[in-house]
Amino acid sequence: MTSRLDRWPRASSLMPAEVGDRGLYETLTQNERRVLDLIWRKGPIARAELSDKLGLTTGSLSRITQNFVSSGIVLESIRHDGVRGNPMRPLQINPEGAMAFGVSFSHTYMEVGLINLAGELVDSVRQNYAEARPEVIAASARDAISLLEETNSVDPDRVLGVGFAVPGDFSPEHPFLIAHPYFPHLRDANLHAIFSESMPYPVFIENDCNSAALGERVVGFGKQYTNFISVFVCHGIGGGVILDSDLYRGVHGNAGGIHAFFPMHQARPSGHDFFDVMAREGHPIRDFNDLEVTGALELSGVRPWLSRAGAQLLEALSVVARLFDPEAIIIGGRLPPSFLDEIRAAVDTKSFCASSAAAKPAVHASGLGPKAGVVGAGALVIYARFLDSRSATRSDNLINGRRQS
Repeated sequence: MTSRLDRWPRASSLMPAEVGDRGLYETLTQNERRVLDLIWRKGPIARAELSDKLGLTTGSLSRITQNFVSSGIVLESIRHDGVRGNPMRPLQINPEGAMAFGVSFSHTYMEVGLINLAGELVDSVRQNYAEARPEVIAASARDAISLLEETNSVDPDRVLGVGFAVPGDFSPEHPFLIAHPYFPHLRDANLHAIFSESMPYPVFIENDCNSAALGERVVGFGKQYTNFISVFVCHGIGGGVILDSDLYRGVHGNAGGIHAFFPMHQARPSGHDFFDVMAREGHPIRDFNDLEVTGALELSGVRPWLSRAGAQLLEALSVVARLFDPEAIIIGGRLPPSFLDEIRAAVDTKSFCASSAAAKPAVHASGLGPKAGVVGAGALVIYARFLDSRSATRSDNLINGRRQS
């Protein structure tokens, strides 16, 4: 039986398209992506409103939306408004229309999540390991995916792919990914090849900060904005930039690198800096999951670190806000939600952007909490498949925003 998703062939974001194959970046036209994105943000939404907001003819919109309904990724409901005649049939995303897996990992554990087409985390599994080696990560992810498939009766024909959120930056040269120094076993490894060999679905790889930004864009606070900055407190400190609803990667895929404000080996608002402070305070905290205990916010040294981290980010984000003039700044990461709230409060003060009379962006603490990594990894797949407006117009061979030689 042919899957209804066959129109959008499976491909990998890190592999070139075959000659004659539309490939990942050309599976939907630009208008199709615009329509789907507005349904995503505003659904349930009437066709008349879609046509008005997007400037499409009734015929074009009808053809596009009918294809979406037939494929099962959009639902058509019936709404009676009390007036005689045909009822309204507003459109909304079908959460069960497709699925994606997201993989987010740390030094000692990984989380693998099943994400539905609405960007919601359906289920997740945590896997522990001794060392974050590529082969270990791949095998652990494959085991977790098998468990999620069985537990949730996943139809393989509805799976779009597996997204990996990887700590690190990108290089224009093979193997492209430069893993974070705290993950030495990942450096110089061809992670795409290793992960793809173990996965039954196409593999998508992005750095964890960009993935977190996409998580906000698809299902978090960013869903209500078209321009925002995402701050991600992970092992390091980084950011992602969403401009006109698309992820801005820069020439080599490393845009949003706010870590440059905070030199290594100095006090900085990063996860490893926090772990170092906790070690000096005598607390046995090795990784982010060790903070999943009651009263973690009251541990000695925690509030002073959060206050200092917030003050550091206030200064840096005041500059970033003036460079990009975003609607919002969303502060997230792998810290507990109460920690992120403290940092947000330290940033969102009268001193924020005080050097200019221009309007300040809104400041939010991410509502995704510690699940931001795994949700972002799954959102990466959905965004690449259906929402990236630039994908429909690319004719050159791009690898996560970086041209191949």
